[in-house]
Amino acid sequence: MSNPDEGEATGGMTACGIGTILLARNVLFAREDKAFLSRDQAALQQAVFDGLAWIDRNWSPYTNPKKKKANVYHIYWQYCVERAFDLIGNRRLGAHLWYVEMARELVGRQRDKGYWDSDSTHKPGEVLDTCFALLFLRRSTGDWVTGGALTDTDAEARDGR
Repeated sequence: MSNPDEGEATGGMTACGIGTILLARNVLFAREDKAFLSRDQAALQQAVFDGLAWIDRNWSPYTNPKKKKANVYHIYWQYCVERAFDLIGNRRLGAHLWYVEMARELVGRQRDKGYWDSDSTHKPGEVLDTCFALLFLRRSTGDWVTGGALTDTDAEARDGR
């Protein structure tokens, strides 16, 4: 039996795709790749904007959008958003302060013994969810933006770290 979520866009995969595009963008900027700088940069930026529009339209601070059946990965979704948005250099997604909203949801779901288990991840769920939760809360991607902010050009609109 096939997975009904296969072949459909989901939040985690969309955010992961944005992050991957931005990692490639940073490498191409660092290499000063002439083909990228003259030809491909606009297409890359449009792909990121399209992904951001999808995430904004399907926003959830905790639940992995459009993922309903097996291996839903709610906390992985949050980590993917952290990675993408820290690579972009933005603290907002439309009207959402994404990190604040997601961190509130995540911290509120921590178990009494200090771990996370969303019951939405394959085994060992508590290990995987805790790892992704800590990566998200630590903002593990950090100050990786080397090509300049993609959408916010105003320094006050960016996270001050």
